[in-house]
Amino acid sequence: MKKTALAALCIFLLLSLSTCTSSAPAAQDDASSGTQQVSGSPFFTGDGGRGSSIAILAPKATGLPENQDYIPALVQGEFVSNFSGFSAISVLDRQRLDDQYTELLSGYYSEDAREGWDLGHLAPTDYIMGGNITRTGTGYALQVSITKSADKMTAASYSGTFTFAELDNLSGVRRASLDLLQKLGVTPTDQARIELTGAAPENHASAQIATARGITARTEVAALSYFIQAATLDSSLTEAANRSLVISANISSGNVGMDTRNDIAWRREWLARLTETEDFFRSMIIDADPPYSLFYSSGIERGLSIIKRKPPVSAFP
Repeated sequence: MKKTALAALCIFLLLSLSTCTSSAPAAQDDASSGTQQVSGSPFFTGDGGRGSSIAILAPKATGLPENQDYIPALVQGEFVSNFSGFSAISVLDRQRLDDQYTELLSGYYSEDAREGWDLGHLAPTDYIMGGNITRTGTGYALQVSITKSADKMTAASYSGTFTFAELDNLSGVRRASLDLLQKLGVTPTDQARIELTGAAPENHASAQIATARGITARTEVAALSYFIQAATLDSSLTEAANRSLVISANISSGNVGMDTRNDIAWRREWLARLTETEDFFRSMIIDADPPYSLFYSSGIERGLSIIKRKPPVSAFP
């Protein structure tokens, strides 16, 4: 009886194992189907451009007012984010790219040095993206070109316009990204099309703007403030967090920028002047009732002060 039950149990287990094995999806044979398997990414099918690389430069600005000097960095940052997130193309880290260009433009290399012949060629990427953004009466015009590093032939290009609102929510740059990715052979999924034809999440757009403002900030203190804000708004934006760590280390070590040091020195000089003025008036009126009071604003601004004097009163009519 025990042997019969044991045999029945073995048969049941074998049948169950066979059923589970036959119900599992069989792997597709790429060679027989003639097509590539789906990558598993929710944003593209096929290889998504895997194996290729690109360096994305900030577009040159035309007609932008001074208070919008961060816009090229904003457009660059969103392109980097879209190419990194919606394809398998390897995107050169923007901080590394900035460091390379800073070194090449520092004046260390002579004009006829090989390193200065072609800045873009030095980036170890298959493609280079560059372009121009121009302010118009109703928004911005964007022209982008992607060239092959090997032969300088154009691989893809885009030309379009978007409104001020479409810059704020990054939908204009996202539409351009979708167009360029497809021209490079990336096949987007329906989910990718929906995301790249609409506005970016509010926290992501705000974080990108803060990062761009940090990159173009005049002082390291201001840049650090923007980068911390960006990292708080969107924790997935690792560039902002990395840049804030670098600046924090510089400030902690005393290696702050020249503009910041000048700013601090200027404030200290004003404080010293005000203290001297207070001491001077206090010494004049000591042990007596002060005939007047000294007031000054704490909101000091850089500029030229003009003191209006009353004309002297003549002793003669």
